[in-house]
Amino acid sequence: MSHCLNRVMLMGNLGANPELAFADTENPCLKLSLATTDTWRDKNQEKQERTEWHNVEMWGPRAKSLSGFLSKGMRIWIDGSIRSRTVDGQNGTKRRFTDIRARDLIVVESRQARSARELAGAAEGLPFGMAQAPHADLDMIA
Repeated sequence: MSHCLNRVMLMGNLGANPELAFADTENPCLKLSLATTDTWRDKNQEKQERTEWHNVEMWGPRAKSLSGFLSKGMRIWIDGSIRSRTVDGQNGTKRRFTDIRARDLIVVESRQARSARELAGAAEGLPFGMAQAPHADLDMIA
């Protein structure tokens, strides 16, 4: 018997405000751009970084409710699976895209980080509390 597993867990920062789209009136899709950064030291002990950008989609009623809370810069954790799709491009070429389909999403942001982001938003004229997330305050991850 063959066992298979398609599971992805990522924690990173939103690179842009999420976009809410509707396949139909009852099937909302939240599209997110998530950045994850790996850090290491090279052979000369100099710090190196590499950032990967992930296209993430979340479907259903929770996607709609999260769209009002998530904003650029927030640190989130997602649990999902990899989805590949092929699109016909110009000149008959096919382009392959890999996306992450999120099953679960948790905002992982300290009170201090959220307060600093909200103060920055207030300085830009955004309503205070606009980007607050529906989660417990987590001080262990900055």
